[in-house]
Amino acid sequence: MSRPRAFEEDVVLERALGQFWKTGYEGTTVDALETATGVGRGSLYAIFGDKRQLFLRAFERYLDTTADARLGRLRRPGAGRADLVAFFRDAARDGLADRARKGCLVTNCAVEMAANDADVAARVGRHLDRFERMFEQVVRQAQALGEIDAGRDPTRLARFLVVCLQGMQVLARARPDACWLEDVVSAVDDALD
Repeated sequence: MSRPRAFEEDVVLERALGQFWKTGYEGTTVDALETATGVGRGSLYAIFGDKRQLFLRAFERYLDTTADARLGRLRRPGAGRADLVAFFRDAARDGLADRARKGCLVTNCAVEMAANDADVAARVGRHLDRFERMFEQVVRQAQALGEIDAGRDPTRLARFLVVCLQGMQVLARARPDACWLEDVVSAVDDALD
């Protein structure tokens, strides 16, 4: 008879994610994961496989929960231009509130891993696509409401917004300056004319 698990997988995934976010994938050792999760190496390997598989599971969980939380305001019926601008203002505020300057985990993983890891690149791509689709939907709604010029290409605007969001994430980590981030929000608002 096998021994019952003495830990909850979700808790372990959350703690492992915290360690990966703090030190990056390459900077995270299995010893650090043992310490962060409180679970021994043998149990980690038995349940999650190797370090990479543990990372991928934790990252996937993060992507699902983060996208839902971040895009909530834009999902409401009738979301329009003001909601897009508020979304970016919230992103600026969140970036400034990150006192540890961990940055956006998706952006961090894109920079650290996506060029050499097809699985991470695919996950990052799906996440960015999710944001692009939501931005495009809201741009179309705003166009229907007369808030954004109907002649503008909603796909191009949505892609521009994804780039602005990712740039804000990098800026908030490297140079958390409220004036800079507010200027980006104002530029986003101007770009939606």
